[in-house]
Amino acid sequence: MSHATWSLRKRLRLWFALSTFTLAAIMGGIGAWYLQNSVEREVRALLLEETEEFEALFLSDPTPKNAKRIAMILSEHHPGVPMRWWMLDHSGAISFRFGTDDVGVPPIPHLPQSEWTQNCPDSIQWRGRSLTNGGEIILALDAAGLFAHAANYRVMAWLVTALALGAGLLLGEFVSGKITNMFDSIALKVQSGHQATSRATELPNEVAIITDTLRKRLAAIQNAERRHRMMIAGLAHEMGHPVQNMLSETDLLLLDKALASQHRATLDTHREDLRGLGTALRDLVSLCSGEIDAHTPVQKEDFDLALSLIDRLAGERRAAERKQIHLSTTQLGDLRYFGDKEAILRAIRNLVANAIAHSPERTTVSLHLEGAKDALLIRVDDEGPGVPDNEREAIFEPLFRGTHARGKRPGYGLGLALSQAAAMRHKGELTVTDGTRGGASFRMVLPR
Repeated sequence: MSHATWSLRKRLRLWFALSTFTLAAIMGGIGAWYLQNSVEREVRALLLEETEEFEALFLSDPTPKNAKRIAMILSEHHPGVPMRWWMLDHSGAISFRFGTDDVGVPPIPHLPQSEWTQNCPDSIQWRGRSLTNGGEIILALDAAGLFAHAANYRVMAWLVTALALGAGLLLGEFVSGKITNMFDSIALKVQSGHQATSRATELPNEVAIITDTLRKRLAAIQNAERRHRMMIAGLAHEMGHPVQNMLSETDLLLLDKALASQHRATLDTHREDLRGLGTALRDLVSLCSGEIDAHTPVQKEDFDLALSLIDRLAGERRAAERKQIHLSTTQLGDLRYFGDKEAILRAIRNLVANAIAHSPERTTVSLHLEGAKDALLIRVDDEGPGVPDNEREAIFEPLFRGTHARGKRPGYGLGLALSQAAAMRHKGELTVTDGTRGGASFRMVLPR
């Protein structure tokens, strides 16, 4: 059953980026909102303060001259905030006007419409205050300078937020890299068979607990696997001697020319069974020795594949003759190779034996050897039933027997697994396709 996978590194990187971005955006937004409200409160307080101070100073000398002097003094107190003043008498007529014309006038109900300035900016604020003598003082000011500070802060807040996003990405990349590199190191050590995944001083306590548990479980699995391998290898070894003895005795009996044909056929059948069992026992020994593991170190040597196969395929040739199968061999190029000689020869023998076992009588099994500059190519073609598409990966699993092999005698499901392991240990590959003559075509490529 397949499980959906996800990347810890990507999630950590995304989490750090979003966290820092969100935190910076929230803090910047709160700061901008607070500063905007502070500016608005400051403007309202300034309007209230100036109008109250104007009234207090004006009532001591309620003349236009004094009003102009007061307005000038109050305006000079705040040079960064342009102001404009009006005073209305008890009838609503303008009795006094002072201030810069740069300050636009919003639609103030207390002023005649002719005094209004169209399209006033939002920074223009005003306040009116009734005087005790029956008149009214109106102050309008342009708080653009004050609001500019809030606008600049918002720009800076967005810049800081963007920088925080970048910092979050960098921090996430750094932290996630540290964490994932640590896990990658642990995984590599586990894959390579090291029992000690890492020293405790190199790991956080939370991770050390997990790795210690994995180490113990791995050690238990390795011990159990070692015992199983020893038991299977011992059984295969103990069974191998009786099988070879029975095979030798059967061969001796078959040398008797006076043997009845019925008994000879029975002994031939027994001999085939014994040979198949002997091959299976040898494969079991190879399996227990670790040859099925693609990570097992390769014992390399120089050898000539063509010369080495002359004697190694003798048994397969006899098996082909009994089924009247023609075993043809073609050789091209330089067949010298530097690798695990025994593993490669065993792989080729298994492929040829598999082709003979699944081929009908009076057919042909072809073994093609080709030495290229960068690789060695081995191809075995037969005229058997072939391999169904849905089994072309499973047939290389240990103990798997294909649909066409079930219910039949030959094969124990180990030969192809050992052949593929030999190819993988040499950084090569073993694949199966449809043959040109209707059967299966096994192709092994071994890089030089």
